[in-house]
Amino acid sequence: MKFVRKLLLVVGVLSSVFVVVGFFLPRNWNVSVSVEAPASQKEKVFEAIAFFKKWDDWAIWKEVDDTYVSEFSEVDGVPGSWMKWQGQKTGQGKLTMTQVEPGSFIRYDGAIESAENNAEGEIRIEVSQNDPNKIVIIWEDRGELPAIIGGYFKGMVEKSLSEHFQKSLEKLSQTP
Repeated sequence: MKFVRKLLLVVGVLSSVFVVVGFFLPRNWNVSVSVEAPASQKEKVFEAIAFFKKWDDWAIWKEVDDTYVSEFSEVDGVPGSWMKWQGQKTGQGKLTMTQVEPGSFIRYDGAIESAENNAEGEIRIEVSQNDPNKIVIIWEDRGELPAIIGGYFKGMVEKSLSEHFQKSLEKLSQTP
């Protein structure tokens, strides 16, 4: 009986420590990756990022999750247009375009594993500072993980998103 009480006490203390520490861990993630591409590709690259229906051609979701399926709003490439996805490995989510600056950038809000927006991001195209014959494609994303447990997963989320975004942008930069 004493063993059971001590065991329950230890489990209770460890659980309490887990919760208290979780409240104080940072839950906000921030990811930024970039690649260069020939400046002659600028229009094609922008068209690929501005229309969610084209994201499946360059974003690697299908490559990492063979159960991945996507759905798109009827209107695309304008604020308010959206894409939804679901997959065993990719989870589920929805991106809604909030701003489009032709030839320059798109911005979006994201509801990842949630009905509420918990992320936002942008993909922009800039002229390379090192070579005017190249463009830089930059994908930035940021958001907030759930309270208590979210902070424990922040590093994993940032690493996973960075790798995914980098591979996707590399594929995008090779758009013919």
